[in-house]
Amino acid sequence: MPRVHMEREILSILDHPFLPTIYAHFVLEKLSCLVMEYCPGGDLHVLRQ
Repeated sequence: MPRVHMEREILSILDHPFLPTIYAHFVLEKLSCLVMEYCPGGDLHVLRQ
């Protein structure tokens, strides 16, 4: 969970065309959910390969 909270804080602060926009955050029981801009094309690991 600390990593998710750190990512949420960083994305909330930064405004850059190469970073997804974070629209909302909510917690359900043991889940921390981020509502973010859709980024097509897979994750960075897939794109590197």
